[in-house]
Amino acid sequence: MVVFLLAAGALAMVTAGAAGEENEGSGETAIEIIHVRHRAAAELLAPVRAALSPNGRASLDRVGNAIVVVDAPARIPRLRGLVHALDVPVPLVTVRLRHRRQEENTRRLSTVSGIDSSRPGLRLGHGQLQRQTELMLRVASGSSGYLRLGRDIPVTKGWIELCGRYGFSHAWLTDYRRLESGLEVTPLVLADRVDLTLVPKISFAAGRSIVFTAAATRLSVPPDTWVSLAGATGSSSEAMTWILGRGAPATMAMEVFCSVNRR
Repeated sequence: MVVFLLAAGALAMVTAGAAGEENEGSGETAIEIIHVRHRAAAELLAPVRAALSPNGRASLDRVGNAIVVVDAPARIPRLRGLVHALDVPVPLVTVRLRHRRQEENTRRLSTVSGIDSSRPGLRLGHGQLQRQTELMLRVASGSSGYLRLGRDIPVTKGWIELCGRYGFSHAWLTDYRRLESGLEVTPLVLADRVDLTLVPKISFAAGRSIVFTAAATRLSVPPDTWVSLAGATGSSSEAMTWILGRGAPATMAMEVFCSVNRR
């Protein structure tokens, strides 16, 4: 989104010089190598090509991270200006995620004196246990990163049924015994907030994975502010609950925090 706004402004700057385009039809050409400092030159090639004159050409110099343009001499300064307008550092976003898992009917040992057939002085009972986990990921705005939440998790019947409800075949899932759970995280920095997308994902051996795109969570986060997502057990959040709970029945409470470094 930020790149689009910059590109629109830069293209406006390019087209503003249309009054001098009558000098571009003479057939004379010039070659310019425009180096890119803050971005990958390949990211800027498309907008540069869109701003060329009808006979202009642009190619990529990957080694030098530059764009080579061949165009009318009068067009070159505007193409150079376009590249410089787009060549700005991509903001880095630090995403912190913390979630509390409240497990029901969790077995616990009490130090209160009581009756336990196996260990005198300990009482075996049932209750609730809260676990809190905090994870952190740094990723460029507009790019995706991966937060691993659990490893070596048994593939139970519940996992297979969950995948079936999201349209994934049961047949090959039964070939695996363990899985890894996590979230694909994509932040996009806008003027005064971060648009954040969280997509549940499970992975198996041999690089095979399932991404629950239909269960994606999207939210707008003010920078440097914790934002809560109330945990629920409805179908809309079922995949997220399973991912965060590592396949265990649990009630979830999740918070996210984004800080932006514009470098």
